[in-house]
Amino acid sequence: CHLAARAAEGDVGHRSVSTSGEQLIQMAEKLNNLTHQIEGGLSTLKKDPAYVFKSERVYKCRGKNLNMLGNSNLKKSMTKTTNGIDLLEVYCDTESQLTKQVNLLGGRAVRFTKQDGDLGTSSGQKKLWSWIYLLEPRNIWVAPECKLWGNFSRFNMGRSVKMLDQIMERREADIPHLMLCNQLYLHQVSQSRHYHHEQPQGSEMTAQPELSDMALGTLPATFDMCQVGKLRLPSASGFLRKRTTLNTTCRTLFLNLNTQTCRGDHDHQPIQGKFKHEGSWKTVSHYAQTYTSQFARRVAKIG
Repeated sequence: CHLAARAAEGDVGHRSVSTSGEQLIQMAEKLNNLTHQIEGGLSTLKKDPAYVFKSERVYKCRGKNLNMLGNSNLKKSMTKTTNGIDLLEVYCDTESQLTKQVNLLGGRAVRFTKQDGDLGTSSGQKKLWSWIYLLEPRNIWVAPECKLWGNFSRFNMGRSVKMLDQIMERREADIPHLMLCNQLYLHQVSQSRHYHHEQPQGSEMTAQPELSDMALGTLPATFDMCQVGKLRLPSASGFLRKRTTLNTTCRTLFLNLNTQTCRGDHDHQPIQGKFKHEGSWKTVSHYAQTYTSQFARRVAKIG
């Protein structure tokens, strides 16, 4: 899927078919009818105000008015191409390796970070949709924060009724992010493009009803970051296993990553506690959230 290009061909295969002129006409009529049905369904979907940023407002941003978007990398991408970018990475930090490696390999990738907009708000989501309509990314990669949905969260929910209520309340506040991710998935597949959703194994996020379309329409690749990304703490001998699940629409990416689990030829350190790095203390769990350059480059090169 060269970070995407197989959306309409490589992931579905090819077959030679011999047809007559009359059959071609009938096929064209059926295809036309089907197209109208699909467009009707998408128009219904697009009535959701959180899903679409009005096109007349988006396209006013092209050319002279790009300053309103407030991101220099985005402006550069818009001036370089009108054919869409390879990757839009969402829910990432400002130095994320995935975007960096795609660009180093000659592709075009852009990040949407917390500095660009709060995706828990309507204004932040509308800004993201404006980027999507402008850049037409062939791949959208999301890695929403998992702390409310993971193993530690479930452990804390069992400690007391008060803790249970607090976490459930915070999960409820996190629902707009889940709904957004599901809408991003629906948009990408409607455009024959790819969507990728990463979470640590054990996260209950993808099992929520707000993500049901995405969960049903993607392939869940499970792998260990110690194996595919050589994840370890700086100056440490042991690796961090971090078993991960990537829900992806790209079959090539799925086949490359799925079942790439630890071979047992090295030691692991638990993902807990803190460590000192460059004069400051950091949590191991936060460090493990970032992709290594090895993992990012592997993903960027697939296809």
